[in-house]
This record gives sequence, structure tokens and C-alpha cells, in this order.
Amino acid sequence: MNSIPENIVDVILKASDKKNDHFNLIYEIENHLENKSDKKLFLGDYSNKICRFCGKDKKETTFKKKAHVLPEFMGNKRFFSNFECDICNEHFSLYETSLSNYGGVFNTFARVKGKNGYYKHKGINEKTETFIENDSVIMLINDPTTNSPESFKSISIDSVNKELRFSTNKYSYTPIHAFKTFIKIGLCLLKNDQLNNYVSTINWLLEKNELGLDENNPLFTVYQKIGRDVPKHPWAVLMKKRKIFATYPSPSHVLLVSYGLYSFQVFIPGNIGDKWLWQEKKINLPIEQHLVNYKDIEHNQIRIWVDNIDLSSKEVLKNPKDEFSVGYK
Repeated sequence: MNSIPENIVDVILKASDKKNDHFNLIYEIENHLENKSDKKLFLGDYSNKICRFCGKDKKETTFKKKAHVLPEFMGNKRFFSNFECDICNEHFSLYETSLSNYGGVFNTFARVKGKNGYYKHKGINEKTETFIENDSVIMLINDPTTNSPESFKSISIDSVNKELRFSTNKYSYTPIHAFKTFIKIGLCLLKNDQLNNYVSTINWLLEKNELGLDENNPLFTVYQKIGRDVPKHPWAVLMKKRKIFATYPSPSHVLLVSYGLYSFQVFIPGNIGDKWLWQEKKINLPIEQHLVNYKDIEHNQIRIWVDNIDLSSKEVLKNPKDEFSVGYK
């Protein structure tokens, strides 16, 4: 079942800032995972476990595994659910591997602890190796220069901008699987009375139908920011459109996720009540202000932009190149 027409509508990004907070004007919190204590939090009814994805109860399936609402690779040791069966849990773990691999070397830089401790990252042909030692990030560069056409320079110097530029790679991942991990998180945070609006999305997660994976579908674009502040714990917030903006041309729900050095914003596709959006001439996608980048340029002007990545592809990306820079004086 396709949720979008062949001719996609125009999309307008509404970048929020302190003066014009489009995002929080349109959206309000539906649910969140921001428990500031170290206590474990379980979503759902422990005594009456029913999987909200496949619909089976304890008589039809098992609930023996501890289901993480946020993936464990994000450093989640606190947020779990009682409404994800073992079969669905195993199915979703495949998706989570792709999102973890997308994180690449930044999972190490952020000192994120997964199931097996701190992440260790090896670059393509093992030219770079990044790991944690004595609570410090160590990056070894075995061969910073090469003439091999199959490879690239691991490090270069930008004397104009006074930056050291590093090149490595992410591990292989499937974009649509990484995207589905975000959507699964969002559906975990949905209130029970909203689940029926996302039946097609749930079936799509379980690979029972399509949602319209057109490369021009704006809802399969994830907005991201890589920052310096590392939260003590990963967190997620599901936002819903305010009732007074019911006719405003934007999706009903949007997810915010932060872990390590990454912050993400994802619009949840497939809501049955959002079909009317695709009959409009344009839709608006308000971007939360912490995802927006600002840079002063000449003549007192400011450049504003939002980093994004299209995660609609089903094709495996083989060790895609990853670049980052560090300033120096």
C-alpha cells in the first residue's frame, strides 16, 4: 500500500531558532524517555504482555528477552518494554545493526558503551584504528598517505581553516534498516489509542507491505547533527501535532533521538490521518532548533542549514567513506 502519490508535493523545511520556534509551536510532547534517575523503566503492562507489533500474546509467543526501547548500542541500560515479543525483537535487531554501523567512528569518539563495552573502530584496510584507552580516545593512523587508487588519504591539513581532516569509513549498512530502527522507537513511544493509525507502518516494519519507498519521499529523510555535548544517557521524545494545527500541512508525529555525539529528527510515515497531505501543493517540515546549524559569514549575515541523509535505499552500502575534522591553533 503506497502512502504517497507518484508526483510528490513540494517540501518546505521550517528551521526553528530562539526567535521563531516553528517546531514547538506546531508540536507538543506525546511521550518521552528522559528518566533522570538510574532506575530501569519498562513501558507496557507486565502482567498482560501483548506484542504491539505482531499482536500475539503470551499464549502465542514468548517474551523471555529483555526488549530495549532504545537500542543497546546507544548505551541504553534503562529503557525497556513489555510489548515486544522475542520474535519481533530478533527481527528488529537486524535493523539496529545497520544504524549502529552508520554511527561509525563517532560511536567511539563519544565513548558509548554497547553490549561489549566501548566501541573499537577499524578503518578501511585497517589504515585507521580508533579505541578507548585509559578513558582517552586513541586514533592510530597506520598509513596516512597512499597512491593506491582503491584508497584515500587518512589525514590531511587544511591550513586555511586551520583544521586536520580525517578520512575513514563506516561499516557496511542498509539505509532502510537504519531508518526502520528509528520508526520502531517512535512506535514504542506511541500511546495505545494511536496505534491503529499506524497499522500499515507496523506491517511495513515486519516486511508485510510497502509504504511507498520512492526516493523523493521526504519522510524517509532523517535530519541529524553531530555535536560536542554527550548526554549521560540516550534519550528520545515523540512529539505530536497540536490539535489547533490539525489542518497544518505537516506529519502527525515526529521523533527526536539523541545518543553519543548524534542527535536525530525523524518524521513518522504511514499515519492513516496524514493521507490528505499528499493532495496539498506543499507540506511543511518544522525542524527542531537544536538540529539547525548556524555560521556567521560576511556582512553580518548568518548561514543556516540542516544536515540530512536519505535512508530510503534497500541496497547495502559497502564501507561508505566517512570524514570529519578537528580544529587546531
